Amino acid sequence: MVAVTFFDEADYLKPDEAFVALMNQGSLKFNQTASKWMKLKDFKCMKIGHDSPGRPELATKIYFVPNNEEPKKGINFKFSRYANTGVDSTISCKRVIYQNPNLSSLIESRDTDLKRLKITFDEKTKFHCHELTPQFCSELFSEYFYKATNISCVYNLYQNKELNYIGETCDLKQTISRHQGEGKKFDIVRYSPLKNNDALRKFWERFFLLKFKEEHQGQLPRYNKVVPYEVNLDQQSLIQIENRKAASNE
Repeated sequence: MVAVTFFDEADYLKPDEAFVALMNQGSLKFNQTASKWMKLKDFKCMKIGHDSPGRPELATKIYFVPNNEEPKKGINFKFSRYANTGVDSTISCKRVIYQNPNLSSLIESRDTDLKRLKITFDEKTKFHCHELTPQFCSELFSEYFYKATNISCVYNLYQNKELNYIGETCDLKQTISRHQGEGKKFDIVRYSPLKNNDALRKFWERFFLLKFKEEHQGQLPRYNKVVPYEVNLDQQSLIQIENRKAASNE
């Protein structure tokens, strides 16, 4: 007797097509691939986690944990339910989104592609997650440079809306002063706070310099001379560059 194996839709899932969309009203909507990969139809709620205890604004990963526990306001979010279609893969969690400046910046973007957050699987935690990319959503204008603090961040220098330098620092206030002393011309500093980790900052500096170079026929910003050497980070801290969602620096 010939053995017959029936086609199973799950055999043809492509995890690299799984994403969750940031909706303008403060919801997260998982696409069909993500819903099937994460088996969301088997659950009624979703918890949202991150990797920065006590400092959600510095999170580098957002974790998605589906469950069948009781919904709890602000902690365990119930999937939407519609009369005709049953359970939809959407949760409303606006307050969670606005705890992280990168997410809150994206939700206000008009670029729908940027709001499609790629979902990967974290082998260490065994949770599905999205790896956050800095969005340079904080900015200082020249008249307010004195308000800069000694935060750890990646940053961009602009002059007349032109991006002239991409860098990283453990002390933004001191770095702005140094650049001014070196004669660099800039009237806006845009930055994203990061955990005070030298390797993490250098990884992102390299990432955005390579991105700029790719988009500008091999040229670097005016004041950048070289692209730093590649930095190897712990797997918990990053995924491959090609899988990152790059920020729009417009």
